[in-house]
Amino acid sequence: MNEIARPVLLPWPARAIRAWRQVELGKLASLPPSDDAFAIIQSLSDQLTAKTKGTLWPGEQAQNEERVAAARRSLAQPSLEKKIDELEADPLAHATLASLTQWSQAHAALLAAVEPAVRADFQRRVDARIDAVIEGLMPEELTTVRQLGDGLGAVENGTAWYALHARACPDAAALRVPGGDRPLSGTPARRSSGRPRRDDGVGSLGV
Repeated sequence: MNEIARPVLLPWPARAIRAWRQVELGKLASLPPSDDAFAIIQSLSDQLTAKTKGTLWPGEQAQNEERVAAARRSLAQPSLEKKIDELEADPLAHATLASLTQWSQAHAALLAAVEPAVRADFQRRVDARIDAVIEGLMPEELTTVRQLGDGLGAVENGTAWYALHARACPDAAALRVPGGDRPLSGTPARRSSGRPRRDDGVGSLGV
């Protein structure tokens, strides 16, 4: 006569922790996008680690980590979409420009949770908005930047221009002068060789 297999009864603490764990994982799945969503996720993750470590199986611990990572991924993109939509709708003001130039640093945790292609698309939108804000705030200065020439001369002219305006203008740091990390749309491309023209109408820069 075959014996009927009996279920393995877990100790009471393990059963209680598993029940609590399911509730907490359910909270992760139902979190709406918000400014404090990642802080909530981190708090829940810390609690899961603290209360289940040494009690649940390693596979269950790994599942905790997977669910936390999935929650971050699912919330990061809509949260970033909301933030960039707001910046694109904000007025052409100094505060808007400051927020745009600090985008990568201010939202590093959210950006790290999205795919590289999505991250690059957000950066393109930020760059385009920076250009638009500067067009509105600094039309004369931007015209000067676009007349700086190209190649090594542009770097020299741009450095001189920046030195003249950086102290007086709070938005000067946002201008990517030729030779910078991201030239503004419409600025001459930097060439790797050849001496550039020096007759671009920027003699007043003193270079």
